[in-house]
Amino acid sequence: MRNLIFAVVCGLVSVSCKDKTEESASPTASASASAPASASVAASASASAKPPEPPFEEVLKTSKPLQIKTQEHVAGPIKVKAETCTLSDGNPVAPQGMGVFRAVRAFGDHMLIVTRTNTIKAYKAEKGATCKLTLDEKVGEAGSIKSDLKFEKLSGDDQGHLVASSGVFGAVRYKKDFTVDYKCTPRPGGYMVVHPSGKYAFGHFVNGAVAKIDFDATSCKSTEVDFINPAKNAGPFKMIDAMAFFGDLLLVGGSAGDTKQVFAFDKAGKEKFHFGSTSKTGASDDAFGWIHAITPCKPGICVLDSNYRRISVWDKEGKKHLTNVPLKDVLGLNYAWIPDMYVAKDATYLLADQVREDGKVYEGLVYRLSGL
Repeated sequence: MRNLIFAVVCGLVSVSCKDKTEESASPTASASASAPASASVAASASASAKPPEPPFEEVLKTSKPLQIKTQEHVAGPIKVKAETCTLSDGNPVAPQGMGVFRAVRAFGDHMLIVTRTNTIKAYKAEKGATCKLTLDEKVGEAGSIKSDLKFEKLSGDDQGHLVASSGVFGAVRYKKDFTVDYKCTPRPGGYMVVHPSGKYAFGHFVNGAVAKIDFDATSCKSTEVDFINPAKNAGPFKMIDAMAFFGDLLLVGGSAGDTKQVFAFDKAGKEKFHFGSTSKTGASDDAFGWIHAITPCKPGICVLDSNYRRISVWDKEGKKHLTNVPLKDVLGLNYAWIPDMYVAKDATYLLADQVREDGKVYEGLVYRLSGL
C-alpha cells in the first residue's frame, strides 16, 4: 500500500521522486538495474500507446443529430406535450454536457437563451403551429449579447429590465433595447431573481448570505437578510438552489435539514407554506433530488428537478402534489441534462442537452411544452 501511494504521489507532481530503499542502494547497482528497466518500459509504452483522439471538429463531421420521439404525459386534467424547436442558427454542440445551455427567459417579444460561451442569444418565436426560433440579428452582435461575465441566470421585471447574473461576480441590468443600463455588483449579491415591480430583487449563492437588492435609476445596493441566511444558520436552509417570485411571495428551494424543500415567504419574511418530502430516502413522488428552477405555472407551482429528470407540479398553496412530468419520456431523451425552464404566456420553454450515439458530441435542444 505504501508503494502504491508513493507511486501515485510521484505521478501527480513534476519533480523527481526516490524511494528510501532506492536511496540506500549502491549507485552502481542502481544504474545497472535501471538501464534495461527503462528500455523495457519504453518498449511497453510504445506498444501500448493509443493514437491521439481526433479533434472535435473531425468527430462532428460524422456525428449524427439526435432523433427525437416525444410522448404526451396525462395526469387528470394536466396534459403535457413537447416539441423540439428549430433554431435558425442550428442546435449548438459541445464536447461535454451539462453546459451546452444555461438559462432561458422570455423578454418582450424575444426568447433569450444563455449558451456555454457566455453569450445571450436573442430569438424571435415565429408564428405557426411548429416551434421556430429565429435569431434577431438586430440585437447585439448579429443576435448575440456578449459579456465578460459568465452569466448563469436570467430574470426580468414588468418595466422592461433584464438582469443577467453570474453569481459572485455580479450582474448586468439591460434596458428594453438590450443596451446596458448598468452593472450591478453588490456585496452580498449572487444569482438574482427580480420582483415584477423592478424595484428590488433577492440574491443567493449556494450556502452564502442572502441579500435583498434594491434598484434605482443608476445603481443597485444590497442588504443582507436574516429570515433566510445559510451563512448565519438563519432560517430553514443549509444551502439554496433556486428562487422565484410567485406574485409577492418569494419561493425558495434548497436543502432544508436533510431533504430538499420549497418554502414560500411573504414580504415581511414570514413563512406562508412549504412543500416537498421530508423522507431521507428520497424515493417518494413528492421528493426532490435537486431544485434547478421554480416557476408559477398553470396548475400552480412547477419545480424543475434535473437530477430526477422531472417537473414536479403542485397546487397554488403547495398543499397537494399533482403530478411528476417524466422528462425522459416527454422529451424523448434517454439521459438528458435539463438546466432551466421558463413558463411564458403561451407556452413553456425548456433547455436540454444529451450526448449523441457516438458518445463524443453533446447536442443542445430547445423544447416548447404545452399544458403547463
